[in-house]
Amino acid sequence: MKKFEYYLFYISLIFFIFFASILYSEHNQYLILSSLLLLLLNYFVYYRIKKFKNFLYNISILIVFTSLLGIIFGQQNTFRLKDYIDNSRTKAKFFLSHNLKKIFKYQKQKPKKNNINNLEKFTYLESDDLFVLTKRQGNEISILNHKFEKNDELSYYSNKVPVAVPFFIFKNSDLLISSAWWDSSDSLMRVNSKFEIIWKNNSIVHHFASIDGDKIYVPSFINYYWEEFIKTEYYKRLSNYNCRDNSIKFINRPHYNNYINDLNQKIIMPKDYKDKNHPVRIDTIKIIDKNNGKTLDEINLLDIIMNNSHFYNLLISSRSARCSDLLHVNDVRIIKKSKKIKELFFDNKSEEYYSSLSKNLLLISVRDIDAIILIDSVNPKNIIWYVNGLFENQHSPRLLENGNLLLFDNYAFDERGSKFGHSAIKEINVKKKEIVSIFNGNENFEFSSQRRGRIQVVGKEIYVISSDQNVFFKLDCQPIKKKIYE
Repeated sequence: MKKFEYYLFYISLIFFIFFASILYSEHNQYLILSSLLLLLLNYFVYYRIKKFKNFLYNISILIVFTSLLGIIFGQQNTFRLKDYIDNSRTKAKFFLSHNLKKIFKYQKQKPKKNNINNLEKFTYLESDDLFVLTKRQGNEISILNHKFEKNDELSYYSNKVPVAVPFFIFKNSDLLISSAWWDSSDSLMRVNSKFEIIWKNNSIVHHFASIDGDKIYVPSFINYYWEEFIKTEYYKRLSNYNCRDNSIKFINRPHYNNYINDLNQKIIMPKDYKDKNHPVRIDTIKIIDKNNGKTLDEINLLDIIMNNSHFYNLLISSRSARCSDLLHVNDVRIIKKSKKIKELFFDNKSEEYYSSLSKNLLLISVRDIDAIILIDSVNPKNIIWYVNGLFENQHSPRLLENGNLLLFDNYAFDERGSKFGHSAIKEINVKKKEIVSIFNGNENFEFSSQRRGRIQVVGKEIYVISSDQNVFFKLDCQPIKKKIYE
């Protein structure tokens, strides 16, 4: 065997064993499996191909090279290789076990067409007619009706913005999109059906926005780098708590630990921020003109939280609030003033106080302090109403017709608490701040999403996206006849 073929054989063998083992083992165990396979294969090679002279030398070289590959690709997650492999394997397994019958049934149905011209002004994700769905990996953005039927006339292909996250579809079929997910985003865009950009706002925006009239309200944040941040009042008040050198938050819970291990991500503590040029995110709500994309105003939510003694104490005692991501706002909803809203949220407030509020109130989900807050959109200095302590790392608060609040509770149970999964959909009495109903999986469906998650309320019907499971399903709930605000 020539020298070239000798080295080519070794390189091929290393890559083959590495990829094979990473597919069929969990976490970092593929290094052990690789070593064992190398021993067996090298033993075979030594006795079958006499050209190899030093058995122990060959073994050591193969193990060292494979270990280095494991460190590069596994620990450092180079090219996000392990993310893609693990994610694809999970997707395929869940797809086959849960959706096969639905897919065959779906193919036999004739899609019911929806006419975009029948929509008024714009259609939000919770429209009576349409849902907007995007793939995590792939360019297609699909439009579905409430029967999960795809509208082929309104399919979008985001080749120009490959990881686009859609927020709205307008009457003329324009989409409002973020350029990517969460901190990877660098802009909010309005695009037409050909994905040509109409306007672009160069701001970091993320999940999830609301529109009223000509104004878009969308979560955003301001990035401070460590040298800047340690000069701020925020750092002075948090340096003994969330921002102390060895502070570890959020990662120290079992379900998320497993998730982080699956991705081979490393924990970064505040003492590492300077060396790694790691940003500290200050959450805000940006108000943007929907017609031209210009920023009209910005609400600093961390200022509001830290100026409230109750919420400051929630922040410094939170299990989740990392220094780099103190609040992690994940949804903003517009609540318009009305007689019903007054009875729900302001029954014990004076008429003068209620009249002083603007017409639009903002219901905001603050994940890392496990709280839903209500603030004024024009004078947002104070927290008007809140609920906390009934959920953990929640997403997607929705006010129902009966006056109750619905939300996606990601960590309703720990790993010992429910055999049906650790997530739940909870309905909360706004006045009493009590849980009145719950869906937390069943014998046929284990409900668990470590991150994200979304509720879409269409009339009296409830649709749920369990993001980590790649599942979109409808809940069949029994209505509560008695109105709580009577």
